[in-house]
Amino acid sequence: MLEASPDEASAYYHLGLAVRDRDRISEAITNFKKALNLYQQQNKLETVKKIKTILQNLGNPINDI
Repeated sequence: MLEASPDEASAYYHLGLAVRDRDRISEAITNFKKALNLYQQQNKLETVKKIKTILQNLGNPINDI
């Protein structure tokens, strides 16, 4: 099993921000969800909360993750 590096979570998060700002919402949601999963694995709870809020604002709430 491959382990994700911490940098990958940040890359997915920032890519999500970039594509969201270009109104590519579906692509942004995909990247934010990848970042969310990686940050959860790293137990970065504040960042997880931040991403959940972003997803909620995009109309894609994550309640079970």
